Amino acid sequence: RVVAIVDVGHGSTTVVLAAFSNSSARVLSSESREGLGTARINAAMMTHFSAQVEATHGAGSCASAKAKYRLAGAVEKLKRMLSTLDVTSVGVDGLIPDTDVSLKMTRVELEAMAAPICEEVSALVKLVLARAPGEVHAVEVVGGGTRTPCIAAGIQE
Repeated sequence: RVVAIVDVGHGSTTVVLAAFSNSSARVLSSESREGLGTARINAAMMTHFSAQVEATHGAGSCASAKAKYRLAGAVEKLKRMLSTLDVTSVGVDGLIPDTDVSLKMTRVELEAMAAPICEEVSALVKLVLARAPGEVHAVEVVGGGTRTPCIAAGIQE
């Protein structure tokens, strides 16, 4: 039985093709890419929302370490929520003193930002699957990045 294991993490992606029998397991092929992970999606979202907040509330609004930390938490929450919802928003407390800030995003916007990363993950999966000696019986996914809809779709292809 041949199984592909796809691990999309925060900082890297690994694809392993393994053959399993009753008495053994053997790695047939594997590829890993450092830097190909959901951190790149977060970075794109941080850039987008930093620009949006600064356009609304003035330059330097997101410059402090505290503001960046809070914005990063909101970005991660938005990304997780968009794995199941088509549109969502999240409030960011304390990003700007005495001002409530709400960040809104659609899944379509997220997927547009994530498209280059999703395409790279899909290409990596295809590269390893092309090395299969025959039929691949299953594809197992692990890692939080596999919940990102466009990454999941790329793996299913």
